[in-house]
Amino acid sequence: MSRWPYTCLPADVNERMVAGREEIYFGHQFASKAATSHAIPPDAVDVYVDALRDPAALHASFEFYRADQGLAWVREAGPLTIPVLTLGGELSGGTFVETVMRLVAADVTGLVIPGAGHILPDDQG
Repeated sequence: MSRWPYTCLPADVNERMVAGREEIYFGHQFASKAATSHAIPPDAVDVYVDALRDPAALHASFEFYRADQGLAWVREAGPLTIPVLTLGGELSGGTFVETVMRLVAADVTGLVIPGAGHILPDDQG
């Protein structure tokens, strides 16, 4: 079964579209995924963007999402037998990670960080 559109795209399409335009793409990502559009100071965004200009770092940033492994590796290995702590931003995923981890672990503690978006450490300054 085809997983269109993913299987028909070249593996490096994201990198090719973003290379040389990192500040546009990642600037938007940081502004739209944070608690507010100004939660992450411009100089902090510049540090991230500069690091992502490295082709290997840019590739790795997209590869995480391409992996599409989900929790299959945990299901194959069996349920987690260790305590698991999950964190979610109130303005982003909230309890989503906790809910997912409860599928593969019995001892899960979930925390939702008030006023935070997707980028927890930076949202909380």
